[in-house]
Amino acid sequence: MRTNNIDCTGQPELVTDDATKAELLTNYFASVYTVDDGNTPAFVRQVDDFTKLDTVVFTSTDVFNCIKKLKPKSATGRDELSPFVVKKIGLSIAETL
Repeated sequence: MRTNNIDCTGQPELVTDDATKAELLTNYFASVYTVDDGNTPAFVRQVDDFTKLDTVVFTSTDVFNCIKKLKPKSATGRDELSPFVVKKIGLSIAETL
């Protein structure tokens, strides 16, 4: 990683220690991203205050169809199960899920 500091040869200074690299990256990202001002933007409600979702119904076929759409080379989720494995056993587990 190189800094904006110029060494005696006129080249950007090479940084090798982790703490300095972290500081450089922190400074860079802080300079290019917006600081959260803590304000939540106003929005118009799309439903009245009394609307609620009581139940959600889906079938094992719905679950299996979603499993079939998994990308086998995707990263694992919180359960640490590979999508490749889930797809392979999808028919067997769809009813349980």
